Amino acid sequence: MPFGLEQLPLFVMEQGIDAMLSIAHWVSSWPGATQAVGTWPLSALAMIFAGGMWLTLWQSHWRWFAIAPVFVGLLLPLSITPPDVIVSGDGDNVAVRDASGKLHLLSSRRGRFDAEMWLRRDGDAREIAEVQAVETGGFVCDGKGCIAAIRGRVDNLVVIAQTVEALVEDCAHATIVVVTARGWTKPCTGPQLIITPKLLANEGAIEARLAGKKLEWASVTRERGNRPWVRQPEADVQ
Repeated sequence: MPFGLEQLPLFVMEQGIDAMLSIAHWVSSWPGATQAVGTWPLSALAMIFAGGMWLTLWQSHWRWFAIAPVFVGLLLPLSITPPDVIVSGDGDNVAVRDASGKLHLLSSRRGRFDAEMWLRRDGDAREIAEVQAVETGGFVCDGKGCIAAIRGRVDNLVVIAQTVEALVEDCAHATIVVVTARGWTKPCTGPQLIITPKLLANEGAIEARLAGKKLEWASVTRERGNRPWVRQPEADVQ
């Protein structure tokens, strides 16, 4: 470079880089070149990492004991139950899982970033518009709100109550109610989980899954724990 002679070696480098990029684009155009895979739990990655380190560091015959934790790590994702209902932290979007195990979105326009993350973590390669357009197994809406069957079970419903009337109508037979109606609402004791704007403000995004007849749910705040740099939740959250 100090003598202005870098053009020739840089040209050679350019040819090699162009060749690699051409091969990469060619391979990526093959059918089935990419495959969406669901997010693995941290415990599975830790087991595989520990087994790999054991296998790499030891030179004796007991190095092959590393196969056990690696095998366990590969099996752990099979024991994870994905969430059946996901609600974004601002309540703009909701996802419900149908009987076939696929997610359906409440909206294809609001909460798009959250929805994309849900699909990718689920190993679902579909586009958001495609997911929301499929009505079978998804949300059915009217002027008062939306309703969907969790895992295709009509005895376990998630209701999006956009009006007070919808909350009153669906309170008795809903498993999960997401309240988006403004103003005072009549107390509702039927559902196992009532998600209000106040609850979302304190808990963040919420996921829920059916465990038999019971409903288990987790939130960003519960998973993150009590940290000194985050806002503390209010004590009177429903």
